Amino acid sequence: MKIYIAFIFVVVLSEYSCQNSSLPNNKPHKDDSSGKFGLINTYPAIMDTAVFIQELKETFDLSIENTNLEIEVITAFQKVKVFGSNETYYLIEYDYKIGSGAGYPWKYQLVLDETGKLIQLFSAQRCELVEVFPNENPFLLILNVTYKGNGYHELYVVQADTLENVLESDINTYDIHEDMQIYRPGELTLTINDWNKDGVNDLSFKGNIIFLSGITDDGLDYDVTVIDGKSIPFTVDNPFKVKPVELIFLYNEKTKHFSAKEDYSGIRSLP
Repeated sequence: MKIYIAFIFVVVLSEYSCQNSSLPNNKPHKDDSSGKFGLINTYPAIMDTAVFIQELKETFDLSIENTNLEIEVITAFQKVKVFGSNETYYLIEYDYKIGSGAGYPWKYQLVLDETGKLIQLFSAQRCELVEVFPNENPFLLILNVTYKGNGYHELYVVQADTLENVLESDINTYDIHEDMQIYRPGELTLTINDWNKDGVNDLSFKGNIIFLSGITDDGLDYDVTVIDGKSIPFTVDNPFKVKPVELIFLYNEKTKHFSAKEDYSGIRSLP
């Protein structure tokens, strides 16, 4: 009888040890059933970057083209407040560095609430907080850029526990794609000021359009000029024309959005 009892004790102890040996030692884990990122509770530390990234990808089903796990990094893990709410959010940026043109810019920005629930997912060139109204929480500025080098800005506030883009714009504010024209600087400079003198700040994107081609009287494009019998192509340093550009967006108290001061649809055309 003593031998039988001892045998059972050894079997039970062995099974318990095997079950617990598969659990990582002292590593927090997300709640797989909740759809929330459990590692948010390690803030501000990232105990294990590889585990942090893997669980981030699994929790939010991030599409990743790059298989070189040695170059993927977390470039931001911070607490933020955003205009429209006094709640605290977490901003995480995950950069996997390289992929196809369709997947550019090969990074994700995630805004989570304090429980680890996803509020908004971006795949932007840059994400930053900007103060628009004095003594108020900042807005979240997003720069979206394609692989070719065309892009535009969005400006987010918190609205009913979600993020809402309040910049009403249908024109590029970023252009380094050397086709017929580009911007200088490539990203138009954002300035915050009260342009219509109503006591509330507005937005402006300012710079120059560098035209790399001209138009004949017949409406045909041409990208070279002839000097002393030689064809000289238009370039950034030898442009066809330089045209100042300023896109002003006025704050509308009723809609709580920034709307174009005027119609900018033809601003990138030659005068």
